[in-house]
Amino acid sequence: MTATAALAAQVGTKPACEALGVARASFYRHVAPLDGPRPARPMYRLLAPAGQTRKRRDQLLHPAYLKPELLASAPNQLWSWDITKLLGPAKWNYFYLYVVLDVFSRYVARLDARSSRKRQPRQATL
Repeated sequence: MTATAALAAQVGTKPACEALGVARASFYRHVAPLDGPRPARPMYRLLAPAGQTRKRRDQLLHPAYLKPELLASAPNQLWSWDITKLLGPAKWNYFYLYVVLDVFSRYVARLDARSSRKRQPRQATL
């Protein structure tokens, strides 16, 4: 490699490597050996100081929303409800359990079981 380096100083790297049959990658590796593993992101290293490294797709910024807070200071001020699907005695047969809870006391205000989820029975439950 010393002969290649001496000849490269006179005629240039490419002609010196071609004349001596040395690959240019081997020559450059010998001249400036890597101290550790090769950097995985050389282009990003160059673009980062200019602030040009970002996702290429449009990024949506979602505003910070506050969680809704529902407070009840006495019973029967705020209710919560749930519908649970229960397996029936036969295949593809289900029951729907409607539960209405008082948020303040956590007592069950209404409990109802139906064989269908039609709008009319649900309104009657509430």
